[in-house]
Amino acid sequence: MKRHTSPWFAVYGLMVILLGAAALGLMLPGLKADDWQSYVILLAMGMFLEWFVISTPNGDFSLSFVLVFVTFILFGTPATVWISALATVFARGIVNHGHSMKTVLFNGAQYALSALLAGIVYEQAGGQIAPQADKLMASNWLPLAAYVVSYFVTNHLLVNIYAAREQARALYPYWRDVFKLELFTCALSICLGALTVLLYRVIGSAGVFLLLGLIILVNALLKTYFELGLAHRELKALHEIALQASLTLKTGELLHKILHQALKVVKYHTAIIYLWREELEQLVPQVVISNNPNYKAWLENNTVEAGDGLIGQVVRTRQTVIVYDCKRDKLIRRMPGIYQIMRSLLILPMVADDKLVGVMVLGKREPFGFKENQKQLLTIMAGQAALATERALLYEKIENMAITDGLTCIYNHRYFYARLEEEFQRAKRYHHPFSLLLLDVDHFKKFNDTYGHQAGDKVLQRVAKVLTRETRRSDVVARYGGEEFAVLLPNTELSNAVRLANRIRLAIKGEPVEIGSNRPLVSVTVSIGVAQAPIHGHEPGELIEAADRALYHAKGAGRNRVSTAEEAEEVD
Repeated sequence: MKRHTSPWFAVYGLMVILLGAAALGLMLPGLKADDWQSYVILLAMGMFLEWFVISTPNGDFSLSFVLVFVTFILFGTPATVWISALATVFARGIVNHGHSMKTVLFNGAQYALSALLAGIVYEQAGGQIAPQADKLMASNWLPLAAYVVSYFVTNHLLVNIYAAREQARALYPYWRDVFKLELFTCALSICLGALTVLLYRVIGSAGVFLLLGLIILVNALLKTYFELGLAHRELKALHEIALQASLTLKTGELLHKILHQALKVVKYHTAIIYLWREELEQLVPQVVISNNPNYKAWLENNTVEAGDGLIGQVVRTRQTVIVYDCKRDKLIRRMPGIYQIMRSLLILPMVADDKLVGVMVLGKREPFGFKENQKQLLTIMAGQAALATERALLYEKIENMAITDGLTCIYNHRYFYARLEEEFQRAKRYHHPFSLLLLDVDHFKKFNDTYGHQAGDKVLQRVAKVLTRETRRSDVVARYGGEEFAVLLPNTELSNAVRLANRIRLAIKGEPVEIGSNRPLVSVTVSIGVAQAPIHGHEPGELIEAADRALYHAKGAGRNRVSTAEEAEEVD
């Protein structure tokens, strides 16, 4: 599967880069040669701030706005445009974690455009622009507020449009946390920036270096604070998984909740939980979270063989794996579609009591999206998820045994009757018709007497297989008793039910049964009665009786045929 990205986004990225370059050219005459030493110091300060980025589950942030604020207050818009752009390009160009040069240039350009537009808004708001004016005076605070707001709005608008090409943002539900983080960062940056300006005016460039050390110290303290907050969130997520394990017994619902908890401690764009099928030696996708419906559909329909690619190898090694860049990993490239959809992966085996339950895969669009320190926590989380999943699967297995016929592996009479009552209630509420098929294997007693009960069991299994194959997922196929089967068809009128019944009849007749080695295949036929609610019955018992009369009419008319309740009534 090729990754489809709209050409519009490529044009948009190039347009921003060109506009950023134009902004630099426009602001070049405004730079003053006499201030070059201060420019170099501020540029170094900006590069340091870009390097000291703090990662949180809701995004990365730094105190880089300190540079923007200080440069604008001291030297105006031209210097701010140039220094913020160069600091970003130099810093991220050196430490870019695998990002393309286009992305690096885009970041530099969007900072330049944000600074330029904020400067224009500041002037339009009546801000002081004279070289010697004190921009920090109280009378200038309103224009400065306009500057700050317009800078952040422009910055986020440009970045989010660029990020939207990968539909990444919609999977991050914690906008309140992000907003609070941005507000906190902005307020702290303004305070540190104002202090830097005051020190610069008193002791010159040495003040900038002094504040740079303070900013790095504050950054370190903030990093420690957020790491402690993250540790608390991690413990809470582990507790929630343990809690959900005791409250949730539906496997699909449980797995969705597990991925929801994982999102609280690590960002991802796509997530898959495969369950291990021992009898097939396959990983079968159980839950897929992706914002792109095409990717989601593709992932939901692709199993992974044991040993196939890196995900398949985790089945054997049972070791957590981080893929920093899928495009450079040969094993991932052997799995078509995965590396086009996700650029970095975290692959976690779900093991409970030395038994493989499944594999959890978290993916990001960008390379180097996962870090080593996230590996240990999520490995523990995957282990807890495995225990909870195994418990839910065991519960579902026991539950299915209570409603499933042991021989044919389709629903039993008890479950069928419960669903029939539900369908009557739904039909009364929404006025939707539904139909019922009652099916009987012709001359089954004679077949058993001739070929034996084991051969008879094979016939019943073959009929159940055909019924399951020919019907929809919404239909209910059940063994009604002995050689009788029932098929409940929601939202189906009599004419469509008759067509389906004839298709089933022909399919069963056309698939002979092997009754033993060195013995010829034997064909069997079925008779089918069809009734529709509410035409032939307003209650479950009435509808079953109508379908049963139709079935006996089909048998009386020579078997291997389909009859309706109306045809049976005409005979009566």
